[in-house]
Amino acid sequence: MLRRENELRLSPSVQALYRAEHDVKDERENGWIAVTEELQREVAREFGIDPAVGASLMQRAEWIFVGETDAIIELSLYRKFNRMENGALNVGDVAPLDSAFVHPLLSHDATSAADGEQTASVGPAVAIRELMSSGGGRPLVVIAGSVS
Repeated sequence: MLRRENELRLSPSVQALYRAEHDVKDERENGWIAVTEELQREVAREFGIDPAVGASLMQRAEWIFVGETDAIIELSLYRKFNRMENGALNVGDVAPLDSAFVHPLLSHDATSAADGEQTASVGPAVAIRELMSSGGGRPLVVIAGSVS
């Protein structure tokens, strides 16, 4: 399945989909992540596997087949050239208070004046220090993650 997924990812038609979805704000719904998830479901269907199960297997292959990690990485271009690194923070470290992130509750929808069309828009970046000072002395819990 990983070979087939890699083959399809590199195909001109899927590359065109990735290019078309490159600048989409909501990657989970319409962007490159949605393209990838649909591609994985399609590969699972080709192999006669439930699409949700097959996609999950492809996404977690390194952790499921621990002894085969090197072979799995070789099979997938995106794994082979993965630039992701572990961050510098460890459990117990002091949070970088000036780090900014987009607060989901401050995000909003905007209407484009040019065409009157409703568009999703990302709210302003907010520093953790700013959230702490506006919390009235209440503890601040930040839960963050990435689906990519």
